[in-house]
Amino acid sequence: DPTALLASDDCLYVVDRGSDEVKCLDKETGKEKKLTNRLMMVAPVDIAKAKNGKLLVLTAESVFEAEADGKLGQNPLIGGLSGATAIDVEAAEGKIYIALGGTPDNMVNTINEYSADGKATGVKIGHGGGYSGTWAADQFAFTTGHSDINVDPKGGIWVSTSSVSAEWSVFPIIVHFDSQRKQDGMLM
Repeated sequence: DPTALLASDDCLYVVDRGSDEVKCLDKETGKEKKLTNRLMMVAPVDIAKAKNGKLLVLTAESVFEAEADGKLGQNPLIGGLSGATAIDVEAAEGKIYIALGGTPDNMVNTINEYSADGKATGVKIGHGGGYSGTWAADQFAFTTGHSDINVDPKGGIWVSTSSVSAEWSVFPIIVHFDSQRKQDGMLM
């Protein structure tokens, strides 16, 4: 049950939520390459590569660092998340971006920024909270569990998520925010 991918130099890391494991596939043969340490965790959601070269494995509540050989860090790099659905890293400074959905009782629906060492910067992208009655491109529906984010080479952020219309129907959108975090494009 693969849910996320990360292509590295010689390995395609596959987040397999069904087996609670991150696996490494040989990019040429597609066969599993055994990691020195099995990279196991409960309900992994997404994966990214940190500026320091370590893997960042996202669960709904935390981000864990792991070495390329699968050795997992002892403590979460980032904890206390609520309904996290996606992670990516900005290449220049190593800033970490995480899409948070929250829970049905406490909707978050923002993208939060963290420094390369896992400290919250206070920067949040998106309207946040639940549906306000008026459609907006920055009103994400990460609580649906379907989302992805990607930081482009210029530091802009692409967001693939669902949004909610006035009729309370959920529909897919792709939105772009520039490096200053201003929305400057949308695809539907």
